[in-house]
Amino acid sequence: MNSSNFTDYFTPIEASFITFVMLLATIMTIFGNFVVLFYVCPKIAIKTVAGGLMTNLAMVDILVGCFLMPFNAVSFLCSKYYLSGNICQFFAFLNTTLCIVSTLTLSTISLDRCICITKPLQYHSIFTIRSIRLIIPLLWIMAVVIASLPFQQVGRYAYVSHEFQCWILPSESRQIIVILLTVLCLCVTMILISYFLIYKAARKTKRRIASVHSITNNNSRMRQYDYKTAKTMLLIVGLFLICWIPRTVLLLWYTHNDSSTLHAIWPLLCTWLALINSTLNPFIYCIHNSYYRGILIYALKKQCCSRCSRTHHVMVHNFPLSMYNN
Repeated sequence: MNSSNFTDYFTPIEASFITFVMLLATIMTIFGNFVVLFYVCPKIAIKTVAGGLMTNLAMVDILVGCFLMPFNAVSFLCSKYYLSGNICQFFAFLNTTLCIVSTLTLSTISLDRCICITKPLQYHSIFTIRSIRLIIPLLWIMAVVIASLPFQQVGRYAYVSHEFQCWILPSESRQIIVILLTVLCLCVTMILISYFLIYKAARKTKRRIASVHSITNNNSRMRQYDYKTAKTMLLIVGLFLICWIPRTVLLLWYTHNDSSTLHAIWPLLCTWLALINSTLNPFIYCIHNSYYRGILIYALKKQCCSRCSRTHHVMVHNFPLSMYNN
């Protein structure tokens, strides 16, 4: 373990800006996923397969916001001096577990949507509420097994000074880094293929529908639809790649190079980009979706109306009638 501090790498102004970004990301992650978890998920979790997966993703993301982000921010500010060995290992284990569950859930969501759109007749026999109740625990078991490997002498958890976090020590963890790299590459490949097939199927379906109707204004409508579909796919896939590809490249770099030779800004940036994926998920998968957005707006309006009615009720009953008795 190196005894370096963030002041060894950044000026006070740079450190202050980085801390502000960490704090902002943490607040947005907790708020966004809290709203989704408590307003949207109760309406969809037990009704659809996608709802179950969305609930699992929101749970993972809110854990990232409540535990990983604050702990990593504290690690950045305080360095290893304030971290005991057991606490450090626990958060390293939690970091690895949640990151794996998050990427596995995102890839499962993409596969679910792909089969739903490309194989609608077979979809309900492949993905059922019962099957998803088995799939979600399986994702967690896989993540816990992989994250537990350093406890079985396959790699080692420690405070990584140039990353400002407790994680896998790159110099002693080549095997588990390769395993994590394999999982990430498989998830990225599955997401890319799934959304490519979704886009292809969506265009094909729209053209079939358009061929039934009159051909007037057909071309302009098709171009508008293609643009909207492409924009949605680009948003989902593009943000996922922006968040996770740097971390994947960093893991690949660790397998061939000495991690201590890398400037601290790059591991820090790659780590927080991956964490910020949990900030973006509720906006990408819920608020951007018109159906989920409608559920959220209805729930918020209902709660707002119930609060207004309770306030009115309290004001009426607590009205100072004594003023009429004088």
